Amino acid sequence: LGFDTARSTDHGWGPRLRVFVDPSDVAPAQAAPDAALPSQFRTWPVRYGWDAVVAEHRVRVSDLGSWLTAQLGRDPRGGIDALGWLVMPQQLLLGVVRGAVFHDGLGDLRRVREQLGWYPDDVWRWMVACQWQRVAQEEAFVGRTAEVGDELGSRLVAARQVHELMRLWFLLHRQYWPYMKWFGSAFARLPGAAELAGYLDRVQQATDWPARQRALAASYEFVARGHNAAGITEWVDPTVRPVLRTRILGTDERPVCGRVHRPCRRPAAAGLAPRWFGRPTRGLHRRAFGRPARRAPPGVVRGRTCDGCPRRSGLLGLTPA
Repeated sequence: LGFDTARSTDHGWGPRLRVFVDPSDVAPAQAAPDAALPSQFRTWPVRYGWDAVVAEHRVRVSDLGSWLTAQLGRDPRGGIDALGWLVMPQQLLLGVVRGAVFHDGLGDLRRVREQLGWYPDDVWRWMVACQWQRVAQEEAFVGRTAEVGDELGSRLVAARQVHELMRLWFLLHRQYWPYMKWFGSAFARLPGAAELAGYLDRVQQATDWPARQRALAASYEFVARGHNAAGITEWVDPTVRPVLRTRILGTDERPVCGRVHRPCRRPAAAGLAPRWFGRPTRGLHRRAFGRPARRAPPGVVRGRTCDGCPRRSGLLGLTPA
């Protein structure tokens, strides 16, 4: 991913190479580096270990399909349905589509990388709808917690909202996010991230909840304008408004959710509920563990066409028991 520093060399650091061959050629091809590798490469030891890991070289030979299955849980060359996309962690996708390729004479790896470069449009829209829902579910709580004297809780909710907005910015710019160590570094590389970070910094630095809420409101509007610029849906009103006629401000994610995912028909797994719900939601346990469809794979329940916003129609694609 290009984020390593000198600190990265303190464990498991050294030359690594992955070589892909036909399945029948794996064993003889692996024997070649085992016998012929030098002791060092550009001053770094070729055979190294760390902690309890045995010192050995890290030139690995395998067939492409086995490696993809080990990385992602499946070989995507056979096709990926919507559920398959949703259960693949973005960090693992980055591990396949990023990194230097020194030779790919047959083009097999290039084609896989192109296939996995970003979500199909319907899955992308689903992810964006999920992310707006997660933002909407807690946006009012920055003020609500402070109203009952819970200043620490207000700061915690605000920090969660900052994280969710950063994730949304990744999605709007069609970029996978890495795991937390490099999350902020990758965010900083996104278009418009510096301006959005200015709003988010004010959220984190606010010393009282009205200032914190004003900074979040500006952040919501900035991201909503980015949503419109992405053209993922029809234009939506990016301005914040009072929640339940109170001083607490929020956005209305329902036009976004309704336009993003409709029409859609796909199965969903109970384990995907956290993508949609950032907090416990009434009836979720009943919808998430609904009656499986006939011949459905384990953990999958019958899909159905959505009609309107998921807030009104329930968890997308889950049939209540």
